[in-house]
Amino acid sequence: MTSITIPNSVTSIGEYAFGECTDLTSITIPESVTSIGSWAFAYCDGLTSITIPNSVTSIGDYAFRDCYRLTSITIPNSVTSIGDGAFGKCTGLTSVSIGNGVTSIGEYAFGECTGLTSVTIPESVTSIGELAFYNCSSLTSITIPESVTSIGDRAFDSCSSLTSITIPNSVTNIGAAMFYNCKKLVSIVLPENITSLPGEESHGFFRGCTSLTSITIPNSVTRIEGATFYGCSSLTSVTIPNSVTSIGREAFSGCSSLTSVTIPNSVTEIGYEAFYDCSSLTSVTIGNSVTEIGNYGFQNCKKLQEIHVKAPTPPDIREYTFDGVNHNIPVYVPEEAVNAYRYHQHWGDFNNIESESKAPASVTDIQSPTANSHKTIRNGQLIIDHNGKLYNILGTAL
Repeated sequence: MTSITIPNSVTSIGEYAFGECTDLTSITIPESVTSIGSWAFAYCDGLTSITIPNSVTSIGDYAFRDCYRLTSITIPNSVTSIGDGAFGKCTGLTSVSIGNGVTSIGEYAFGECTGLTSVTIPESVTSIGELAFYNCSSLTSITIPESVTSIGDRAFDSCSSLTSITIPNSVTNIGAAMFYNCKKLVSIVLPENITSLPGEESHGFFRGCTSLTSITIPNSVTRIEGATFYGCSSLTSVTIPNSVTSIGREAFSGCSSLTSVTIPNSVTEIGYEAFYDCSSLTSVTIGNSVTEIGNYGFQNCKKLQEIHVKAPTPPDIREYTFDGVNHNIPVYVPEEAVNAYRYHQHWGDFNNIESESKAPASVTDIQSPTANSHKTIRNGQLIIDHNGKLYNILGTAL
């Protein structure tokens, strides 16, 4: 069987109706049909084209799964929902037109459509399901309209050709591991009202986004969760807003281009391995509300030249929190807490704990974007050039 014409008397195509008809190359669906059932054309790997008539209102789960010879599809305006996995593994699909009647795109709807290069989501869509565009490895751009309020977990996971994306402020529900392994993602605009960058140990929100160089975290975010920026090796700067209260496990682990970080006063906890192997980090400022820094939190930050801790009570740290860090670098703490840090079980391992008041004035100045100061490394030593005069890290003129 290579082609078939469905008679006008048919109103629906049922589940598995043509499933695994591997010799089917084309089919004509009449205007009488209003629904295409689950798995209706699944594994029809000879099917090269199909026209879905304007009468169809729903496309069932996995309806066209593994129809890998399909190259393009037009979803008419009559369709209101695209089922889970409806076009999953249609690896030959290069373009898709989604009608403006669609309100939801199901889980894994276009998952592993590795030939898909672009898609425009109409303004009728309110939700994008989990794994909806998973491993669409040729997808370079996508437009998300203001109508969308919810995007599921791992929706763009492994879209390794995606370079930029804007998530509108209409999105209030944002899933975990959204851009995991999007290796070419350079820039992103996040919605202003999300409360967290959700993640997990194995799939952080931006984990593996090796081209991401900088990001603005919205002021609404209160939690940076596990492995959010894990392995973002091109990330050079990040501003953590005062709204954030916790930085999760491995949140910035392996951010090997990050040179400095300021943890705001709102943060109370820094997780296990949060800044592990940030091998270019030279300075860190820890806010006054931090009570705990997890084990290996700053392990292997071998270029760290200074630590500023604002907390009047030494935060709880472990034996290996600063493992691999030079323990002769200055640690600046509140004046009234110097002895508490010096005699602390683990902070006391640092040999140069001083009052913040002894920190070079230019250390504060250079944190201001208008300051006429900058840092440089000379012969392995941190040098501060402030208004044309050179100082070492202790503030002594050179």
